[in-house]
Amino acid sequence: MKEETLRYNLKMTVDLHATLTEHAKKNKRSLQSEIIQRLEQSLSFPKPEELSKNKIDIFKKFEDEYIKKEVKKYADAYMKKAFEELKKDLK
Repeated sequence: MKEETLRYNLKMTVDLHATLTEHAKKNKRSLQSEIIQRLEQSLSFPKPEELSKNKIDIFKKFEDEYIKKEVKKYADAYMKKAFEELKKDLK
């Protein structure tokens, strides 16, 4: 079943038209297909506030992993020292 379409008259500057036409040729598309592709692509990007939240979440994840790694390193060194002291005490 064919998707319903709508005609829309679009005004743009001559420079923008030339730029879009150039990109359409490079991408082997019609000007209309180029414009539609770019509009759909721009609408699929996350909103800036969502992007910022995602960056914060990613940072927190890496921060948590770094802290766990550092705590493990400290705990390993502590356990190694404690084990060596225990061995000395047993001799």
